[in-house]
Amino acid sequence: LSHVTAQKRLVILKSSSCMLHLGGNSSCLVEAMAVGCLVLAANSGIALEYIEHDYTGFLLPKASELWA
Repeated sequence: LSHVTAQKRLVILKSSSCMLHLGGNSSCLVEAMAVGCLVLAANSGIALEYIEHDYTGFLLPKASELWA
């Protein structure tokens, strides 16, 4: 995949119904929340610092059938 510019990433996030965050870098998580994109994240790592479950997004166990 080629590099996605910050401007293109925001366009994608704004047009998305949700974003899945399974760990790693928090910048996309914060950007998604900033443009009103629903965030579904694993309840571990950096997501715990940014998401309040059922208020600013949804936290799910990493090993869960809810991801399917």
